[in-house]
Amino acid sequence: MSTPASPENARAFARRVLLDVHFPVLPACPVNDPVAQATEEWSRTTWREAVEQSVREAGLELEKLLAPPLRRSPEDRAYCPRCGEGFVTLEGACVDCGGRALHRFETGPPT
Repeated sequence: MSTPASPENARAFARRVLLDVHFPVLPACPVNDPVAQATEEWSRTTWREAVEQSVREAGLELEKLLAPPLRRSPEDRAYCPRCGEGFVTLEGACVDCGGRALHRFETGPPT
């Protein structure tokens, strides 16, 4: 059983926060105002840089934490980069994440 401060929980938490700052729920800024959109982008960039620095200082590897999820099903051909949900279609959007575009799995289905 893992504790709240276990390495597994720390990695899972760091991954969730990284995915949130890299792939926010859409629309990232729900207002059609250039100043508000620029402010949101600046804020998210500043937050992302701080999160990434904290993750590195904790000795965790950004590339591993931001890696695509493992396929849950051999039929999965794409995934949502935010929530990790698998999709059997190559193109589309994740409704749960505000219409975020899907990413294709790089390799063929698992054997």
